[in-house]
Amino acid sequence: MIRVGIFLLFLLASLGGEKAAAQRHMAVELAKETTSVAPGGTVTLAFVMRPEPGWHGYWRYPGDAGDEPRGTWRVPEGWQAGALDYPVPDRLILLGLMNYVYERDYALLVTLRAPAQATAGSVVPVRARLDYLVCTDELCVPETAEIATELRIGPPSGRNPQFEGYRRALPRRIGAEGRFALDGERMRLAVPLPASVGVDAPYFYPLTEGAISHSAPQSVSRNGDWLIVETAAGARAAE
Repeated sequence: MIRVGIFLLFLLASLGGEKAAAQRHMAVELAKETTSVAPGGTVTLAFVMRPEPGWHGYWRYPGDAGDEPRGTWRVPEGWQAGALDYPVPDRLILLGLMNYVYERDYALLVTLRAPAQATAGSVVPVRARLDYLVCTDELCVPETAEIATELRIGPPSGRNPQFEGYRRALPRRIGAEGRFALDGERMRLAVPLPASVGVDAPYFYPLTEGAISHSAPQSVSRNGDWLIVETAAGARAAE
């Protein structure tokens, strides 16, 4: 596949110099929305990502090239971590290939649930490992961040105001199903959105590999309470 091939090309280029690989190009911090969590309750954590100028990280589906981040948690038995929530990415075209990236500071959110039998007043260590790819326009470097924090078991307190901004950067759920249809090599998507809601520079970001041709232009129009997106279908659009 093109995406895998380009990723391997970038990876081989990055492995050519040990000095480049040894230097970290993305600062990663594990932040917590509150300093405590109730037994059986949830708390939101964030991988706060800060790429060096000229470098970028990747969205959950990277597009034609790149790779998504992968988080691994080391928490006490009974604790559960949800999937990563990503902010809306930027678009970057390199060598004719579309990449869904972050060329700025961003945060990946995770919901952590405490077991109902957690002991009030205790302090619980939370450790995480994040494997990710960080790139420039010319090379990519795989990096790993080993980070940790701790949570006190009790009523939520010490709220971090930064999380309001992190949540505003997430895509908003519509709460209604869209539709799509194939017409030869073209895909048309209908997205339910009231005509009263304005949209600035709409773009469709796919989560299914091969659904669309990422680098193809997208045409967006209105039909009453529907946004109509038309673009080139991908190799696996009919699956």
